[in-house]
Amino acid sequence: MENELEHSRIEQRNRELHKQGALGEEERLHVLQKERFDVQGEFRGAKIRPPTVPPPPPPPRAPVPLSMKLLRTFAVIAVTSAIGAIGYFGYQFLDPSGRPSEENIIMTLDMPVGANPGEPVDIAVHVTNKNKVALDAADVLLQFPVGTYASSSQGIVPLHEQKTSLGIITAGETADYHVKAYMLGEEQQLKEVKAALSYRFISMNPVFTKNAARSIRMLASPVTLSVDTVKRATSGQSITATIAVRSNTEVPLQNVLVSMDYPLGFIYGDAVPRPSVGNGLWIIPTLSQSDSVTITVNGTFSSEGAAERVLRARIGAADPAVPNVISAQYQEVLTSIALETPFVGTSMAFNGQSADSVVARYGVRLSAGVNVRNTSSNPISHVVVEVTITGSGLDPATIDVTKDGVYRAQTNTITWDERNDPRLARMEPGDFATLGFSFVPNAERKNGQFVVNPQITTSVRVRAVRENVADASNEVSALSQSVIKVATRAEFASRALHYTGAFTNGGPMPPQVDKETQFTVVWNVRNASNALDGAIVTAQLPPHALWSGIVSPSGEDVRYDDITHLVTWRIGAVPAGAGVGSVPPKEVSFQVILVPTKNQVNSYPTLLEQQKLSATDTFTSESIEVSASDLNTTLPNDPQASDRIGQVVP
Repeated sequence: MENELEHSRIEQRNRELHKQGALGEEERLHVLQKERFDVQGEFRGAKIRPPTVPPPPPPPRAPVPLSMKLLRTFAVIAVTSAIGAIGYFGYQFLDPSGRPSEENIIMTLDMPVGANPGEPVDIAVHVTNKNKVALDAADVLLQFPVGTYASSSQGIVPLHEQKTSLGIITAGETADYHVKAYMLGEEQQLKEVKAALSYRFISMNPVFTKNAARSIRMLASPVTLSVDTVKRATSGQSITATIAVRSNTEVPLQNVLVSMDYPLGFIYGDAVPRPSVGNGLWIIPTLSQSDSVTITVNGTFSSEGAAERVLRARIGAADPAVPNVISAQYQEVLTSIALETPFVGTSMAFNGQSADSVVARYGVRLSAGVNVRNTSSNPISHVVVEVTITGSGLDPATIDVTKDGVYRAQTNTITWDERNDPRLARMEPGDFATLGFSFVPNAERKNGQFVVNPQITTSVRVRAVRENVADASNEVSALSQSVIKVATRAEFASRALHYTGAFTNGGPMPPQVDKETQFTVVWNVRNASNALDGAIVTAQLPPHALWSGIVSPSGEDVRYDDITHLVTWRIGAVPAGAGVGSVPPKEVSFQVILVPTKNQVNSYPTLLEQQKLSATDTFTSESIEVSASDLNTTLPNDPQASDRIGQVVP
């Protein structure tokens, strides 16, 4: 069928080409004619290249499968997404305000530049979060300087630090924290308040800290401190310094310390009220508004030659950790005293040593020498020397005066003058005389009361007349004072027991060679007038004795060293009157084991050797050592032990 149709089409085309009126041959043929072309010179002789044959057309492309089209579409989408993500994160990284940073957290401390005593100070902490993310667990810790107080239900209490939680601080938010405090300190003193912010960025674990600080100036002291005393003095002259304290604040001041530092050559006499610690520290438990306290200090100067001395008075709050130390000073006053050369010089010596370096001991006679010298440029005459000797450590019955001095028990004075010592009738410039006396410190009890921290005070007063002086100032005087501290009398006793004591002892008695026999050793420490510190007892265990390790009371610190064979009892503090007054003595018992050897037959072997007590006298600051004899098996302190029961048998 198709062939017939194709054949009909050819036939039809053929008839159309040959029918009348169709395109003639003359129209289909062109007449050839000769033509001339003008060729340029530069082309003459040129090599004629054959015409370039155009490349064959590319073969038709095969149709792209649908799966490939989908794959290409997905690839374009993925590349486009990646480029967009990189651009976004690049923008976030390069944008400072978009990254969480400490620099975008602003913390400021807001407070006045100065503080008055008794007026509360408003302290504010402002925290601004300029990050685009929130802060989580934001806490502020405020640290205050010493001398800061706060009002509470218990009244005015010291304020050291305060912490509060600000919680979550959202992006762009500012959180505030306010606190009121009283600040006390020395006038014009700068005190620093510190703030620490701890936080973390939301959904992040690391915790960061930001700090800030600011100072505030104390505009006035919370107390007024003044010292009133003489402006000029001579060596030996008695002076009085009056210290006045007054509160300037509504805040009740607790545990206020007043301290007085004495210059070189000043000899403290007494004070009213008595110092709380030593001879220059007073504790005022509470100082309320408008309260006033007066302290009077008496003393003398013993310096020679002209000089200037300064009394230093301070007041401040006590350190909670060290109650006798000023932690926050409120005020300091320096008072200058001009020392002039006296016309008569006096000094005291005890056992040939300066009074400042001498410590008296019970039962030991102490020799005293009074030195008087004419230090003026004119002769002096009618010299009278008076020594007053007093104190809780003195036994007046033991006073012995040399060189014709006169002792009057009613006034506790010893007097020398020209009637009993011709040297005092007239003394040329530079002349001197030494007068002597002695006494025995021997009073542990007075009027039935036990004496604590005994001391002996000697005061020397000299009166004389300067010759060749026309005016009324020819009468001169001098005064000096010395304070002698009396050391405590510590006792150390040691005894050995077998039948009695804290333990039940076994073993043969009399002791037998190469057999173990147990003994109880008792150490006893007694102390008289001054407290002891750092007390320790040591002893050596001989080769034929063993340590059992049994101690009574078990709480006592008794140790044995296997290498050095040293037994040590660390007592520590021993109060005054231990074993002498109402305070019981320090006592401990422990057990040792004796194993006699053949060469000890018919002897009393040693149980302990080199027994010694060491301690420090807290009143005199002197070291004390007391030794005890070696202990052996004679057992003189055991009431049930017969004679020779401790003698070793074969």
